[in-house]
Amino acid sequence: MKMSSWRNIGTEVNGNSVQEIILQAGLDYEVVKEPIYTGAGEMVPDSFVTRVKDEPVFFGTVGSRYEVIQNAEAFSFIDNMVNNGLVFEKAGQTASGMVYIIASLENFNIFGDAMKPYIIFQNSHDGSIPMKAALTTLRLVCENQFSVAFKDAANTVKIRHTFSANARMHEAEKVMQEAILHNNKMSELANELNSIKLNAITANKIAVELFPYKENDSKVKVERAENARAEMLKILRYDDDLANHKNTGWGMLNAYSDYMTHAKPNRATKNWEEARFMKLVNSDMNNAVEIIKSIA
Repeated sequence: MKMSSWRNIGTEVNGNSVQEIILQAGLDYEVVKEPIYTGAGEMVPDSFVTRVKDEPVFFGTVGSRYEVIQNAEAFSFIDNMVNNGLVFEKAGQTASGMVYIIASLENFNIFGDAMKPYIIFQNSHDGSIPMKAALTTLRLVCENQFSVAFKDAANTVKIRHTFSANARMHEAEKVMQEAILHNNKMSELANELNSIKLNAITANKIAVELFPYKENDSKVKVERAENARAEMLKILRYDDDLANHKNTGWGMLNAYSDYMTHAKPNRATKNWEEARFMKLVNSDMNNAVEIIKSIA
């Protein structure tokens, strides 16, 4: 059985408030900002380190204007969305220190297939990423993950870490409206791509563009690209859940999404599932969509 990119990461949570979720996931530690000193005992100007209080867990170096925001406080605005159907599912912290909460919204349908919208709330304690909420969608029959940005429907809402960060938290509440708009745009995209008909030749051309390589690339890189093309086309042609769409642009996008969501790396590192999850969440498939449209 295929699983989404986050099934094996984080902690499963169940509650109606951020405070509950933070406690269940072990994210209720206190973050502090401390000055950095030279070997001679002099304070380094405008240079501080963020860390977990009383623990040897360090996040990174920040400037004097950086404002520490505790996890419960940073994500507290999400409580306003629970009454709108938001359901908490997972929470955790990546190896690099990024904190996240995964929550879902009510399903919608595309061609009779259940699609589940997800919002991945993210925050860092070193300023490496802004506080943000990323929108992504799962096609439940195969748990393919779609992250697509539209011109008039953002797939992320960002808030900077500054002195005024707390005052800007309300900006993230707009993510609920963006999620609804995003779902509508996904349905429109599916209809558009489903009207695009493919044959073996155009499907192969699209695969070449989606996984390109150059003549002077290493043998390993060439083999990886060739294998990716072959595997994606295999999914398109033979997966039962694509039987009604295998000759369409929508089927091609699903095959690409399936491969990108479920393919394992050639060398699986300790945190490869976590890395894949973050890559899928913080990227989009616009390039794949444009390739399908242009070639077909």
